[in-house]
Amino acid sequence: MLAYAAPKIPVVRVGFIGLGMRGPGAVERWTHIPNTKIVALADLRPERVENAQKFSTRIM
Repeated sequence: MLAYAAPKIPVVRVGFIGLGMRGPGAVERWTHIPNTKIVALADLRPERVENAQKFSTRIM
């Protein structure tokens, strides 16, 4: 697939599975990327999801 380019889309939607050591930082970094929307957060520990939601509310 050399030189393949998909058509541009207006908003890139992302989800995060696993919010342990690096997850919250990744969520926070994605909130600064234009034209992205965090649509899903998942972890076995509900408190990790709640913590990450604090960052993602800027976009969601």
